[in-house]
Amino acid sequence: MNNYLKTDMACEIPNIKSYSTADGIFTYTKTINNFDIIYTEIKTKNAELKTGRKIGKYATLYVGNVWKYTKNEQNNISTSLRILLDEFLSIFKKTIKEVTIIGLGNRNITSDSLGPIVIDKLVPTRHLIDTYPDILKNDTNLRLSLLSPGVIGQSGISSFEKVSVLLSEIKPDLVIIIDSLSSISKSRLCTTIQITDTGIMAGSGIRNEGKEFSKDTLGIPVISLGVPTTISLSSLIYSFCSHQNINISEYEDFFVSPNNCNDAIEHISNIIANALQSLTADIKKQS
Repeated sequence: MNNYLKTDMACEIPNIKSYSTADGIFTYTKTINNFDIIYTEIKTKNAELKTGRKIGKYATLYVGNVWKYTKNEQNNISTSLRILLDEFLSIFKKTIKEVTIIGLGNRNITSDSLGPIVIDKLVPTRHLIDTYPDILKNDTNLRLSLLSPGVIGQSGISSFEKVSVLLSEIKPDLVIIIDSLSSISKSRLCTTIQITDTGIMAGSGIRNEGKEFSKDTLGIPVISLGVPTTISLSSLIYSFCSHQNINISEYEDFFVSPNNCNDAIEHISNIIANALQSLTADIKKQS
């Protein structure tokens, strides 16, 4: 991949349309409630090497300019996202009794604040079930815990270190992670949600902490949700000026985000939180 094109989106794998199923790479589209979804599946180690993406399933839900939508339209997106999340949950064979949702990112930086903001809008149940077992501990109550670990610059401790210690203690059946991502397409910024069962790299958007959150590293199944909120300046310059004599490498460490990023994140965090709250409320009923 061109070093100047920095993306966390599987649907933006270079020359993705040139690959075939023989390469171990599957791409297809689907519609849920009139919202388009691009699926990318990496099936083999060879495909993993060719694409730079881990073996697994990726889905990109295009939701559009959510900040312009009515409340009913946003609720419709939440419903569509919930249906998509159900698809990813269908791979689990055992009953899910406990889930931890983790919001990565720095709430003090707008483009990196998605994870913590979503966490603020969810309601944990783990402590209530432990406190009132006679009332709440039954077959339909999921033990839900939430964590927003911050970033290494705030505490000197990486988000992965915090999360791994916590998970080794509470041992949930499933981890759901929310984080900000980067894209090479300005049209996807704050308008798409990527879901994958492969985990996520801490600092995908702008932090670059560089530690992977996945089943391989945590020992627990991981589903991640990400929203692209930034685009690297080198990607923008390459897109518009690749034919000109410009030293693009000078701009590799610069990232930009939309001027309405704060408003967009407020709306899209509502959509994600509503979908997750609905999902976790029903997980044990479906298990």
